[in-house]
Amino acid sequence: MISTLSPEAALRFADLWIDKHIDFYDPLAWRTTEERYLRRKAFAELSTYLAFKAWCGFPAPVKLHRFVVDVANSAEFLGLLCNRPSEFLLFAPAILYPVQADCLASSTRRALLEIAAEPAVRSTERFPHRQLEYAFCCETTLGEPGGDQLRSVYDLSILAHRLFAGFISIEDAYALTHSVFYATRFGSDMGLFHERPELLPNVEDIDAMICRYTFEQNLDVALELAATRMIVSDKNSPATALCIDKAVNSLSTMGHVPRPPGAEVEKRDTLTEEFLEWSEQYHSMLVLGFTLAFALGHEIELPGEPPNAEQLSRYGALLSATFNADIYETCVRTAEFLASGTQGLPGAQFQISAVERMLRRHIELVDVDGDPGLLIDALRLGELSSAIDTRAGIENVNRLARLILPKLKRFSGAAAD
Repeated sequence: MISTLSPEAALRFADLWIDKHIDFYDPLAWRTTEERYLRRKAFAELSTYLAFKAWCGFPAPVKLHRFVVDVANSAEFLGLLCNRPSEFLLFAPAILYPVQADCLASSTRRALLEIAAEPAVRSTERFPHRQLEYAFCCETTLGEPGGDQLRSVYDLSILAHRLFAGFISIEDAYALTHSVFYATRFGSDMGLFHERPELLPNVEDIDAMICRYTFEQNLDVALELAATRMIVSDKNSPATALCIDKAVNSLSTMGHVPRPPGAEVEKRDTLTEEFLEWSEQYHSMLVLGFTLAFALGHEIELPGEPPNAEQLSRYGALLSATFNADIYETCVRTAEFLASGTQGLPGAQFQISAVERMLRRHIELVDVDGDPGLLIDALRLGELSSAIDTRAGIENVNRLARLILPKLKRFSGAAAD
């Protein structure tokens, strides 16, 4: 598969796509409460995107620069900041680009300082990655260092653990990417990982997650993981190459990066078709531009589709089946995976050890008292639908799992213990 757009051209395309839809990023021009939140979130993300691109050496297009600076410094936007302190993390990132471009009005900065000191802001309970975002916003937009308050946050964050790609949720995948973004100032400050190398995510874990989400066609998550992978290691990998190549090819053929599966905004009479389409695509377009800007700005090679793309896809399929607790599909994908060879697959021994443990626990449950183990939901659905052969089908799946287990055990070896 050969991309028809170079990485440089794809980055320009992303900016042109934003320019074409710029009216939808206006946080003040909403008509419904649903539209209001989407616009304000998108505006903040656009400002962050432009600031990040500037850090990578790519100046903002003039139209986008003026749009973000004018809105962020407007009296109307200042009113939002003053009246909604509990939504600090919805509005503070919108100031990031004007700060970076040295275009933030003094009145806006004063309002931010006052809001940041509000009890409604400081007393909010946040997940660790959101606490990192709060500290990042305070430091970057207000110049208030946040290091002291973060020492305990890191130990509670997702950075403190190894990750199994076959079990991680979408929410935790985003928690990982955002934790790395904010802890490193989007890759510009690696001081944390130099001081505490145990917090540096394992790159093979990230690669395995990229394989899974690329297989699931969730390029929004996969691209954030690809950017994260490049931040924690200054080298590309076949997994990141596969993900970026698929995204760029989608841009070439469809004119946008496809939305994540199941991410449709419910159709409302008050939302136009054009707005709905934009709302399903804008974040993936920003993430693609973000990832390409980081790679190009740091001179990381983007070689296109890797030679082992098919093998990486099979690996992702196995991890996806594992996440869905689909015992039959997991066994079938495992057989394909082992038969095709596992040389060079990122973190395969560690990741597959979790698959082996899942299947082993399932069979142990079956062998103890005949319980269908992890297939209990399948059995219940069969009973509800009066399917006579459900239990027989489950027994066939269990026999397949018993055949696969010894091969998995040999492959995962010591990691399974």
